[in-house]
Amino acid sequence: MDKKVYQFKDDKPFEKYCNNNCNSYLGKINVVCLHFVDDFFGRSSSFKNHNNINIVDYIMIWLSYMLNLIENNSISNLQYFYDTYIKNDRYNNNNINYVSDCNCYKDLIDKIIIF
Repeated sequence: MDKKVYQFKDDKPFEKYCNNNCNSYLGKINVVCLHFVDDFFGRSSSFKNHNNINIVDYIMIWLSYMLNLIENNSISNLQYFYDTYIKNDRYNNNNINYVSDCNCYKDLIDKIIIF
C-alpha cells in the first residue's frame, strides 16, 4: 500500500481462510476480517464469552481503516469490499445458530452496515 506500510504478523488466518485469493491487499484484508469475525462468533462458546454484537462494529471500524490505507479510491470503499468479499463469500455464509436474528456471519455484518 502506498499510504502506509502494514504487516500481518501471523500467517494462521491465511492458512485457514485463503482460497487462492490472498495475493492482493484486499484479499489479505478479507482473510483477517473473516478471522476476527470467526474468532468472536465461530463457536457457540466463543459467542457466549463475547456476547456483544458491538464487536462487529469494531471489526468494521478496523476494516474501514485498512481500506482507507489503500490509495486507489475505486477499491477503498466499504460497499465495493462488501460486494466483492462479504456478500457471496462461502465463509461469510457459514451457518451460526446461536446469535439471535443472524443465520450467518454476513447477517451479523448486515445488521450494522449502512451504505
